[in-house]
Amino acid sequence: MQHQSDEHRAAVSTKLMSWDSSLPKALVVACSDGRIHAAIELFIQNDLHIDRYDRMYVPGGAGALAPSGAEFARAHQHHRECRFLIEAHELDTVVLLFHGPSSDGPSDALCGDYCRKFPGASGTEIRRAQDQDLHDVLRLGTWREMRIVVARYEVTKDGDVRFITLHDSAEHNDDT
Repeated sequence: MQHQSDEHRAAVSTKLMSWDSSLPKALVVACSDGRIHAAIELFIQNDLHIDRYDRMYVPGGAGALAPSGAEFARAHQHHRECRFLIEAHELDTVVLLFHGPSSDGPSDALCGDYCRKFPGASGTEIRRAQDQDLHDVLRLGTWREMRIVVARYEVTKDGDVRFITLHDSAEHNDDT
């Protein structure tokens, strides 16, 4: 087997930044749909003021942690992986994200994972399923003594993107 000369090897990118060995203190669980990631980055940084975070991008986002439809084994596995990250990285904040159209938004903004789990369901029915999943996920014992933020990424009829905060445990803590 011949080795390629150094001239023909793949190009190495320039130095982009220095390694930071400190672990992030937050985890974001969101849908793997690449159309929403740029907006998620802006929301996490600008609205929640979190600069560094672990990511768990899976179809369905936060809904993948709930055993809706017939997805019990999948939800259990994702929950185990989430728990691992929380413990291994000693996280203090978890951001759980859902996505879809606003009540008058375009149907192509529906979460494909929810469309798969609930074939033929309307946008309203999928939103109800997400709301139920939100309640089921919050009941998991995983989130004790940490900040939990749950938000919904919505696309309006005009194509605007907005995040609606559905739950923020920091707002429910009594500081007295």
